[in-house]
Amino acid sequence: MDVSPKTTTSEDRSEARARTGARRSRGTSTETTTSEDSSEARARTGATRSGGIVGEWDVAIKTPIGSLAVVYTFADDDGAVTGTATGKSETVPLRDIVIAGQRVTWRQSVTKPMRLNLDFDVVVDGDRLTGHSKAGRLPRSAVTGVRR
Repeated sequence: MDVSPKTTTSEDRSEARARTGARRSRGTSTETTTSEDSSEARARTGATRSGGIVGEWDVAIKTPIGSLAVVYTFADDDGAVTGTATGKSETVPLRDIVIAGQRVTWRQSVTKPMRLNLDFDVVVDGDRLTGHSKAGRLPRSAVTGVRR
C-alpha cells in the first residue's frame, strides 16, 4: 500500500467539488441555501427579485430622430417579472427581463416609427430609472424615467 502524499491539482479539486456540490470561498466555508431559505430572507428584509421595477413608469428615450415618450408597465407574476411598453401607436411585450440588484435589462421589438429590435439596460434608484437602449449598430439612446 502506497502511503506517500498525493499531489492534487486545481482540476482534481474542481472535479471533487463538482461531484460533491461543494464550493470553496477564500478560506471560509459556504453554506448551501435552499430557495425556501432565500424566500424567507427576502420576506424578512423586504427584498424581492423585482429589483424595485414593478409598477408603471413614464420613460423618455432620446433617439437620434427625437425624443420618444413611452409608458412601461412591469408586473410580478408569481415571481417572474413581465412587462409591456406603450407608445403613441403600439403596445409591445418585453422579453428576457433580467434583474440583478438595481440593474434591469430587457429586450423589445417595435414597428413604429421603424422596425427595430431594442436592448435596454437601466438602473432603478427608488422612483427613478436611468440607462440606455441600443438598436443594432445605431448609437445608444439615453433612457430616463419616473415612476407614476
